[in-house]
Parts: sequence; C-alpha cells; structure tokens
Amino acid sequence: MSSKKLSKSLRKQAQKLGLRVTVKRGGKRVHKSPKLLEKQIKRKEKRKSKRKSKRKSKRKRKSKRKSKRKRKRKRKSKRKSKRKSKRKSKRKSKRKSKR
Repeated sequence: MSSKKLSKSLRKQAQKLGLRVTVKRGGKRVHKSPKLLEKQIKRKEKRKSKRKSKRKSKRKRKSKRKSKRKRKRKRKSKRKSKRKSKRKSKRKSKRKSKR
C-alpha cells in the first residue's frame, strides 16, 4: 500500500455505491489499492444492475396483477348493477300485474 491518496473519481464512484475506501491495518486506517477498489466497484455495479432489472420485472408483474384486479372489480360492479336493474324491472312488472 502506498501512502498516496486515491483518485477523486474512484472515491466518488465508491461512495456512490456505498463501498468503504479505507481498511484498518495495525490500528491505522489505510486506503485500499486502486486495483482492488476498481474490482469491487465493478462487482457492485454488476449486482446493482441485476437487482434493478429484477425489481423492474417484479414491478411489471405487480402492475399487471393490479390492472387485472381492477378489471375484475369493474366486471363485478357491472354485474351487480345489472342484477339490480333486473330486480327493479321484475318488481315493476309484478306491481303492474297486481293492479
């Protein structure tokens, strides 16, 4: 390990991905080597992109289910209203026949 600081871009990238830039060695904080850090960043980005795509597909499935449920509810309410109107018409016809 050299006592030089890491490049700013490397530090920013690590920070963005939530990686630690330093390690404790012998009670002191020492910077990770740029090579190691780049490797970790690469791995982390790969995992993140996989997770993102998984989340996207999950969201799609969820929205499909939601829309399906909405359609079902609409159909149900339509059926209910039809039944109500049928009952009303039956009652009216019964009243007319009684007169």
